[in-house]
Amino acid sequence: MFRCNRFEPGDAPFAGHVDSPYFDRARHHVSKYTLLLYLTPGRGEAPLRFVDGPTLAEIGAMTAVVFTQGLAHEGRPYADGRKVFLRTELVFEERELEDEAAIGEVFAKACYLDGESVFAAELAASASAAYERAAAAHWRGPPEPVAAEPYLHKQFRGAHFVTNGFDYWFARAAFSPVEAAALALLDLLNASIDGAPFRGLCRSQVLVRSASERGWIAGFLREQALAPEPVFARLNKPALCPEPEAPLPGMGFPSSPDFEAAFPADWDAPRHEDVIAVYARARLWASRRIFAAPITMLGKELFLDPARFVVEGGRIHVLSRERPGPVHFAGAVFFQPEDFVGVDVTIDALQPLVPPMVFREEGELLHLSCDLFRNSWMVSHRREAVPVPRIRSEGDVAPDHPEWLLAASLDRDGLIAETADELPRGKRSRRR
Repeated sequence: MFRCNRFEPGDAPFAGHVDSPYFDRARHHVSKYTLLLYLTPGRGEAPLRFVDGPTLAEIGAMTAVVFTQGLAHEGRPYADGRKVFLRTELVFEERELEDEAAIGEVFAKACYLDGESVFAAELAASASAAYERAAAAHWRGPPEPVAAEPYLHKQFRGAHFVTNGFDYWFARAAFSPVEAAALALLDLLNASIDGAPFRGLCRSQVLVRSASERGWIAGFLREQALAPEPVFARLNKPALCPEPEAPLPGMGFPSSPDFEAAFPADWDAPRHEDVIAVYARARLWASRRIFAAPITMLGKELFLDPARFVVEGGRIHVLSRERPGPVHFAGAVFFQPEDFVGVDVTIDALQPLVPPMVFREEGELLHLSCDLFRNSWMVSHRREAVPVPRIRSEGDVAPDHPEWLLAASLDRDGLIAETADELPRGKRSRRR
């Protein structure tokens, strides 16, 4: 995937950062190098600068720069013209990958805070810092903890909760686990409600608190007033798609709207067998989507189907199918059986395809966590002590004490096996 980037003279610099790698878990694919291809030439104050390395003050057209993605770097505009370049990655097969939950947590917070910075600009810096910590951790191991982080106190229709973009806290007195999970999903997905994004419908307050000490949350939520009415209603799903009526044998079918006597004298659309056949299929299509949806929306009203949430073993599983468009029945212009199947209501069926939400009861609180992006991978890494060999003098040699082999945790056969194919033939040792 090639991305085209453009800087105009006077644009703000792209501050120091490390690149987020491409990753495909199923194929064990991961990018390790960034490739920049500069399409326009120019000079300026460090158009490309590596934080701990060289600076390029002038770049020629069609210059390619390749560097490992763990290197922190920054980009600045040219002083004398437009800067245009392509960015892509060099992708490798890497099977030594590990999961590190802390990386997924930091990345989830970064994505969430980035979205929330639209409403609270002060969150942009925290989002950028979290992106950097997650990107670096893919190569360097688990991210270092931070002392403080932003939390958001949110209110939706009088219902209060606290989140940092990965964890959600609700008052147990105000919510069931399923209701809490549904609200967290609407917020994580920023679901559209009657054409408006969920986060835009919330009143939010930014709170900067300790990243590890969260005892304040229970007292904070205890002080908030309860919602005047439940956020979610219950929907009688079977009533939306009633069974068809019995067909009336021998009924004729309308001929054309252009004829004066277009409709038979006994015309009753709900009882014509061809119309019933179309309705039955449309009913099945709609029912499959409505009955599969854990959350449905009719205008501004939200409906919750608790049966589509399974609370089990400390996790909340959301049962769903892939997200379809709004449910509707087909309509047309000409008289065909399907012309007589119209739209009763339009239900938005939210079908979130999300991983399970971790769920805990902590005193007065319901605590939910969700790694929505599953970005917890890192390249498997290990620390290895490498003893550097030296030729020992006769005075410090002890019998039966192969110092270097012991330090390398090897015996002679093991050393020969590991190096046999790498030495020139004349330098291979012989067993006497």
